[in-house]
Amino acid sequence: MAEVRIEHLSKRFGATTVLPDVTLTVRDGEFFTIVGPSGCGKSTLLQLLAGLDHPTSGRILFDGEDVTGLEPRERDVALVFQSYALYPHMTVRDNLAFPLRVTKRKTGLDRQRIEAEVQRVAGLLGLESLLDRWPRELSGGQRQRVALGRALIRQPRLFLLDEPLSNLDAQLRAVMRAELRHLHDRLGTTMIYVTHDQTEAMTLADRVAVLDRGVVQQIGPPQALYDQPSNLFVAKFVGHPAINILDGELCDGRLRMGELNLPRSATEGGDRLRDGTRVTIGIRPEHVLVTSGASHDVVPDEEEGRISGVVRLLEYTGSQTWGVVEVDQAGKGIMMIGGIPTGDSLRPGQSVSVSITRGPHHLFDIDTGMRLGGD
Repeated sequence: MAEVRIEHLSKRFGATTVLPDVTLTVRDGEFFTIVGPSGCGKSTLLQLLAGLDHPTSGRILFDGEDVTGLEPRERDVALVFQSYALYPHMTVRDNLAFPLRVTKRKTGLDRQRIEAEVQRVAGLLGLESLLDRWPRELSGGQRQRVALGRALIRQPRLFLLDEPLSNLDAQLRAVMRAELRHLHDRLGTTMIYVTHDQTEAMTLADRVAVLDRGVVQQIGPPQALYDQPSNLFVAKFVGHPAINILDGELCDGRLRMGELNLPRSATEGGDRLRDGTRVTIGIRPEHVLVTSGASHDVVPDEEEGRISGVVRLLEYTGSQTWGVVEVDQAGKGIMMIGGIPTGDSLRPGQSVSVSITRGPHHLFDIDTGMRLGGD
């Protein structure tokens, strides 16, 4: 296991700066996820940690040891790629054993010990019955488990995983996410997992770092990122369905957004801002409801107002339904809505009335996108 510290790390390719200045710490034994859109620099950061590339400036430390100038073989890390990268001319057994065979002189393992390690890792990953198969005879999930096993067998102090599940279908990805988390809990080894899929990040991680254009936007537990996003980018990136974004103004103790308005108590820290402040408000879909009458959760009509819209899409998930409603509200066009009971009579094309619960909702600076009114 290892604590990983990244200090003012930067990477440039010619005139292009991919990572301007990254500083973060991954705790010993932590499952740490780096998430962000394609091209944000997360895979570049992982390659720097693995030693496959060298930074323009800054330092990388494992347990306080500066490894910035060390070669990959000297860092004692295991890297699992997006592609399985199995040797097609080797059986599963030989693929698993390969890392130990090439380091046999260093480790002092003989053939019997290597086979015992192969059996141990195969048992961890449910590969015992597949040891004599060739990679071409395996399913995608089985190949991914072999790739993980090849990394595990070395017992490195740090695992680096670069979007290892992106080639799998949705159902298998869910299964493999559970297996990865269970594996981490059993081994207790530090894992750094890179993905563009925020669902994976939120499901797997102890803590998540959100990256945008090479800049760390926020680091924290998944729930903290969802409940208290530090800026508009994090609020929009984290959460499914996506957060609703509206422009508004604080006026006479209320937050007014065209026909919609809310008491300041419905927002995080809105009571600390002055009247006349223009803001961007983020409203999670679970707080936007299609209602036909008042409920104790919903701000009364005479205070809040409602807007009309047309249902354009309904997404059935079993226990509940999400929807897309087209509205004429400050030019935003659509809103994501939640809390529709399964079996409700709503249908695409239907005219509806939309109201908003008391929140809490999120306020952001209209110019910078930074969170307002928080602690």
